[in-house]
Amino acid sequence: MVTFKHPKTKVLPMKFYRILFLYLLIFGYSPMSAAYTTYAQAQAVGLDSQFFQAGSKIDQNTDANSFTSDSFIYQTLDSSTPSGWSRRLQALGTASAGPGVLKASASAGAFIDAPAGIFSTSGLAEAGFTDSFTIRGAGTGPFTDLTVHYQVSGGLGGKAFAEGGLFLNQGGLFLDRDQFISFTEAPNELRNFNCLGSTCSGTLTLHQVAVDSTFFIKAYLKVYAAAFEKNNLGNSSSADYSNTGRIFLSLSDPNYQLVTNSGFNYSPVPLPASFWLFGSGLLVMLTRLGIKK
Repeated sequence: MVTFKHPKTKVLPMKFYRILFLYLLIFGYSPMSAAYTTYAQAQAVGLDSQFFQAGSKIDQNTDANSFTSDSFIYQTLDSSTPSGWSRRLQALGTASAGPGVLKASASAGAFIDAPAGIFSTSGLAEAGFTDSFTIRGAGTGPFTDLTVHYQVSGGLGGKAFAEGGLFLNQGGLFLDRDQFISFTEAPNELRNFNCLGSTCSGTLTLHQVAVDSTFFIKAYLKVYAAAFEKNNLGNSSSADYSNTGRIFLSLSDPNYQLVTNSGFNYSPVPLPASFWLFGSGLLVMLTRLGIKK
């Protein structure tokens, strides 16, 4: 395999990417127009003393879902080693976004089968969307409570982290005073939620919201994984949130409805009737067994 030399290129600091993503989130996907937006971004980076490789892909859409992925595998062949190569770097980032549903995963691996060296690689993925909804209907009063839930699940391994945020407002401009839910997660640490509003663990309740009011919602999910090879200690890491980032909205008065710009139903999906039928049958069977005993 050809070795690419790029001695003058430096890896940009993580702070730069965080600022870039924040810029895209705030300015690149404004919900001021009557449309919902989505974006997905992925990046795979590798670095050692002889080469630098970095890719970055982004897919952004209006009134449509987004998906992208980026990856690379780099290895130096060496027939004198048991594996047939002297070093191997690989990274992957995958992201997809739609109203109410965000998915992101990243992985990285750095391995060596030769004299000691220092190599690094990383994968990053981020997904986000904006949407709007209006409270409509003929309920019992001019106000109702609105509950917002950001459901996050996933797994981390090695040098990885995950973070995300959900923001609500009525003006269309997302600022620090917005109602929000944010979370961070790192290996060997409990998932940490932070909310502006009611004390919550991924759930935020807005009390006495005016009917016929329109809210703008924005959410994102980001994962990062890195691996470093030093002194023949190969390692890998991963952040798998490929089926996570779910946003649910509900009203305390069932006579009101949320009419979304995207047409997406943010209500929690009820269990199907077949599940309750199965549960009832199982309960009857267990009851009869208990009576016989």
